[in-house]
Amino acid sequence: MYPIAIGLAIRSNSLWSDVTGVLRDLPFRVVFDHPELDDRQGLLDRVERSVPDVILLECTNKTDVLEEMVGAIRETGPSPLVIALHASPELEGVVTALRAGVIEFLYPPIGENLRKALDRAQSLVHRRPPGKLFGFLSAKGGCGATTLACHTAVAIADRAQRQDKQTLLIDLDLNTGMVRFLMRTETPYSVLDAASNLQRLDIGYWKALTSNGAPGLDVIAAPADLVSKHQLNREQVQHVLSFARCYYDWTIVDLGRGLGLLTMSVLEEIDELFLVTTAEVPALHLTKKIIDVLKGSRYGENKIHLIANRSEPSAALQELETLIGLPLYANLPNEYSKLFRSYSECRLLRKGSALAAGFDRLAARMIGEDHPARESQKAAWLDWVGLLRTLHNIGYQK
Repeated sequence: MYPIAIGLAIRSNSLWSDVTGVLRDLPFRVVFDHPELDDRQGLLDRVERSVPDVILLECTNKTDVLEEMVGAIRETGPSPLVIALHASPELEGVVTALRAGVIEFLYPPIGENLRKALDRAQSLVHRRPPGKLFGFLSAKGGCGATTLACHTAVAIADRAQRQDKQTLLIDLDLNTGMVRFLMRTETPYSVLDAASNLQRLDIGYWKALTSNGAPGLDVIAAPADLVSKHQLNREQVQHVLSFARCYYDWTIVDLGRGLGLLTMSVLEEIDELFLVTTAEVPALHLTKKIIDVLKGSRYGENKIHLIANRSEPSAALQELETLIGLPLYANLPNEYSKLFRSYSECRLLRKGSALAAGFDRLAARMIGEDHPARESQKAAWLDWVGLLRTLHNIGYQK
């Protein structure tokens, strides 16, 4: 659970002093202080910019104005909770405030009542079900985990918008940082800024670090400078991923290639891991070794999903599943030339190709909107005769 961000809209000096005196001893961050209650539009603009979780609003004696103000605040983008304050417990003011949509009505003495109200507000803010984290990992460099992460993130965001849900793409591949390039991220900030400023991490600060990669999709990239003086530690990354889970329904994480220290340290935060491989002996060899390590580390086998990228039509997919020890989750066709052309034009692959349709099917299955029959019933992805013989010869006999 994370400290909530608070906006102040208090004109009375005595009320303001009481409230700020209480907040000094609490782990909450005040993101704005707007005493000019007559400046309604100015207040709404600050709410939109600062994205507070809760607003402490001094009630006016004009009941119609209060109802309009609370309604306007609740209709802003962040839709914050409102706690009403007043110098006296006037019955009409209480009824009006509650009818307008405030969650609490407080009057002096503020002290302990405000502390309890903010604790309840924090519980309400974090009551929403936690989001899911999907990790994409390449068995080796060049298998396409970043390509899959970017395209499925866009496809999930497109579906999530229809349900008023939020989607995030995080680049934890600090060695290459290709999400920044593929998603055309313009902000200079990165996941390192979030991890290095955990004490400031609320949704307002977070939004300043992210960019809009596609409609409904926030992106937080790896550092542009690949040789960084600062490295992420386990606690920092886990904190950032836990934060993302609180505010996004779907989070896609690019983990790069192989099982490095960073990847191993965050696996417990990853709900489902998508291991991307190709029809190459080195890739399949490393795929088998990665799966063995994950099983040995007690990462749930049911959380590991095998994806065959750049596959070719064939008829012997069952042998692959037996060899690797996992069923195939998705089978994506080889349309490298179309992908190369898209990247040359500084864009992702557009809809209309078999590969784009494959990304969309994968995204739908990930978020539970599609449950297709196993693709292995229709197609496999390489000529197995020589490959299976090679793999068995290097020690993968069942």
